[in-house]
Amino acid sequence: VVQQMPEYVGGVEALKKFIKDNLKFEKDICEGKVFVRFVIGKDGRVKDISIVKSTCKMHDKEAMRVIKLTDGNWKAGKQNGKKVDVYYTLPI
Repeated sequence: VVQQMPEYVGGVEALKKFIKDNLKFEKDICEGKVFVRFVIGKDGRVKDISIVKSTCKMHDKEAMRVIKLTDGNWKAGKQNGKKVDVYYTLPI
């Protein structure tokens, strides 16, 4: 467990708004939440994006696309005052 989790610039509400504004799920294709896991690096960049829980391939691909768009808009997590890579899981 990391002492300070990574944070999206603007906070959780800004992240939710960004996802809502950029997500383009096809309606009636499939239902449920896609769980996306990725790493926020020491430099605040997004890397190693993967799907932990899938609904359908179209939604998985779209969720990954939107997470890629957040790249560069994160504050890195910290452990003992040093920036560290941190896994982050997000339901979409």
